[in-house]
Amino acid sequence: MTKKFIHIGCGKKNKYGTASGFANEAWHEVRVDISAACKPDIQADMLDMHMIQSGAVDALFSSHNLEHVFPHQVPTALAEFKRVLNHEGFMVVGCPDLEAICQHILDGKLMEPMFETSSGRIAPIDIIYGWREALAKGEHYMAHKCGFTMDSLIAQVRAVGFNSIIGKRRGGKYDVWILASNKKCTSDELKQLAEQYIP
Repeated sequence: MTKKFIHIGCGKKNKYGTASGFANEAWHEVRVDISAACKPDIQADMLDMHMIQSGAVDALFSSHNLEHVFPHQVPTALAEFKRVLNHEGFMVVGCPDLEAICQHILDGKLMEPMFETSSGRIAPIDIIYGWREALAKGEHYMAHKCGFTMDSLIAQVRAVGFNSIIGKRRGGKYDVWILASNKKCTSDELKQLAEQYIP
């Protein structure tokens, strides 16, 4: 039976640009984005996905979205993520790693590119405040309003009631990822899920 996952803040990507576990015919992807220009299946803000029924999906994938809401809105976003998952569902969430980025700033490299993406070069200032090029074009929803370390992200996720959580820091990518499940998983089950579903 085909499983369903929500791809939050999909941009122009589809499931083949998420994680290897989702990139196959076993998963049906529902693309959700705030921008109509991305041609999502559902145009919505992650803080309010009322058009998606509670418990409707098996998984949720969110890459670099939580940093776009204010700190006091993070619990609301995470609660929405949890709400749409079924009782055995899991979510995969990635955000910039402030701990790694701050080391570059301490080294005096605030404006120096750390890496290059298909969109362009990214410096610490882009990760702290949002990608300057997009902001200059008036895409203010791309501004970064909060940030996370691995510990702070796990704490926020635990606070909304997920039963099992595993995290991963991707050094060269300067981000942190967590996989959190509604189901109580053994450590082996969590590791197996993380191998498949954390990029």
